[in-house]
Amino acid sequence: MKLAFISNPSFLELCSFGDIEMCLAPLVWEGGGSETGYGRYYKQAAAVGRFVILDNGAAEGALMSPSDLLDLVDEMRPAEVVAPDILYDGPATIAAVLEFLRVMGNGSRLRESKRSQVRVMAVPQGSTRQEYMHCAAALEMFPEVTTLGLSKRSTARCFGNDDTPLVIARTRAVDALSCLTAKPLHLLGGDWSLPWEVARYASAPAVRSNDSSFVYWYSHEGVSLTPETRYLPTGRQALHNVRPVDLFAPVSPEARARALRNGEVMIQLARGEVFP
Repeated sequence: MKLAFISNPSFLELCSFGDIEMCLAPLVWEGGGSETGYGRYYKQAAAVGRFVILDNGAAEGALMSPSDLLDLVDEMRPAEVVAPDILYDGPATIAAVLEFLRVMGNGSRLRESKRSQVRVMAVPQGSTRQEYMHCAAALEMFPEVTTLGLSKRSTARCFGNDDTPLVIARTRAVDALSCLTAKPLHLLGGDWSLPWEVARYASAPAVRSNDSSFVYWYSHEGVSLTPETRYLPTGRQALHNVRPVDLFAPVSPEARARALRNGEVMIQLARGEVFP
């Protein structure tokens, strides 16, 4: 299983530590485009052959329009782009993906040729398990869609409850989707149980990858992943991650060093080299 680390734009060293990259499209626009700072890092990563996923901004509440998102695809040449999805709304997500694919297919022949080389990840949504699976079945049928992404929010709602760790809820979703499709699955984000989730899919071919700010944020909050705690954060605040993730919080030298150590532990978990 491959990992992408999401981090503070001033601490992209952590991102380069992962197997793959997850680029948040809204941060590219906010940072001045693909030729400066944050955007330039990911454009250069794609240019040298790193597997870069371009996210659509939905999870951050800043969903990009199809045309703006595809402008970044044309500029940055990522390996994969996440098609727009509408949180908890299956029918609207299907319509959004169809519109994205329509816009993706428009334009000059040269542009279409370049875009055809980019993989498309679609993210099933729903407010109930039935709605979620109906959406997934529809998205799976689109030949342009090469990957299904599992939202931490909608899978938690549709396959668990307020007290269900995401590792359990999303395992149920993975099991259900594995019966539906042979397309690879990507786990979007995670909660405090992410180390166990990563370890669970270390040798599972159905789950290709995960991206998360887990390592950055828990390291920022002083958490170290150790065998003594079975690689989980400890304490009520750590377990429930009371403070929301702040990608622009100052990162101390101690937090940077801790993040690199925690990142190495997560990679070992994802490769099956250590176990909870």
